[in-house]
Amino acid sequence: MTNGETRMDNGLKKGLVISVGGTPDPIVKTIESEKPDFILFVASALSRSQVDSEILPLVNIGGYSPQREPMTLSDPQSVGTCYQEIRAGISEWLERSGLSDDDVVVDYTGGTKTMSAALVLAGVERFNQFTYVGGERRDKGGLGVVSGGDEVVIPSQNPWNQYAARDLERVNWLLSEFHAHAAAGILTEAAKRCDDKFETAMRGFASLALALGEADSFRFGPASKAFGQARGKSLQYTLDYPTFQELTALSENWSEVARQVASNGKTPGRETLLELLANAERRAAQSRYDDATGRLYRAVELRGQQLARGAFGAELGKISLNDFPADRRADAQAMFGAPDENGVFMLGVKNLYAALQFSEDESLREQGAKYDRIKNHLIARNNSLLAHGLSPVPQSAFESFWKAALEVLEVEETEIPRWPRLELTL
Repeated sequence: MTNGETRMDNGLKKGLVISVGGTPDPIVKTIESEKPDFILFVASALSRSQVDSEILPLVNIGGYSPQREPMTLSDPQSVGTCYQEIRAGISEWLERSGLSDDDVVVDYTGGTKTMSAALVLAGVERFNQFTYVGGERRDKGGLGVVSGGDEVVIPSQNPWNQYAARDLERVNWLLSEFHAHAAAGILTEAAKRCDDKFETAMRGFASLALALGEADSFRFGPASKAFGQARGKSLQYTLDYPTFQELTALSENWSEVARQVASNGKTPGRETLLELLANAERRAAQSRYDDATGRLYRAVELRGQQLARGAFGAELGKISLNDFPADRRADAQAMFGAPDENGVFMLGVKNLYAALQFSEDESLREQGAKYDRIKNHLIARNNSLLAHGLSPVPQSAFESFWKAALEVLEVEETEIPRWPRLELTL
């Protein structure tokens, strides 16, 4: 095989990134062990000449001639400079060679300590397979290099992948900011790379994050199903008991909301109202006040629809002219205009609460009067880009609307189904 050709094992090409410096024996040992098709030698100006003069001539593989190229570090004593140059060099080498990250092994045995440290720093960002040449017998009373002929290639996994520590840090931050779908994606990929003994737990975390994301997107049936999958992956054994109980209660609430919203044409109940409020609160925590106000507005509207159902048996704000008391129908038409061809009024927020004055139930008439407490807070929503205007909703407008809405909706803060604070660990 000539230089430039590649050896194929099961149709796959293999790459090796290896630091150079010191005795060539460990480097030769790694090459003979891995038999890579492509080698990127990370060298200093002094050690670069070793590649062709001392290393490759000692490789004892018949006909073996990999594609190889050295990269020379400008300052092998500076870990920052080495890191930057190795990181850029690896990226360019991968593009030229056509290798994927999974095809590459990193060996950090040779070179200065600074070079090895920089290589590991650059390598853990994208590679999973690492090797180091060690051995039991060393010179200098056991403190020097491994004695020739006693070298052993020691493989290891990228610890960032093996223990998913960095992934979990990112995920915990994403969940604290309510970016659950993004967290689920990271966890799904991390589960593929982590140590086998952690895979089930990581997949359970991924299903949990997916459940939260689906609920946050108003897909409550899939959310409840995803939480069931998380439980099936031993989630209850990887979370503390109070947190698991809180999540279980959330899942049960999602199942009820899913049942309510699946009832064709029916007005959903209080569980749905509370989920709307929780969603509004999460959007506000992300400083998305236009979105938060829109959800809060829908909660106020839903409450009006619930009251109209109690007053007239109407569903989702669709009140028939015949639902009004016979002696008040003319007044209703004067207030709301002509109904549609089916004799039905489709009422918005203001008119839903106004319609309650026609109820024969005094308590419901009193509920209708509560609209006056929130009508001024709707101005910011109506002027926003998500409604009829162009002005963003400021934080202060949302917060004052939130306070007034909870009073009108007769909801206590403690009722809102909030996500527990999650600190996922292995």
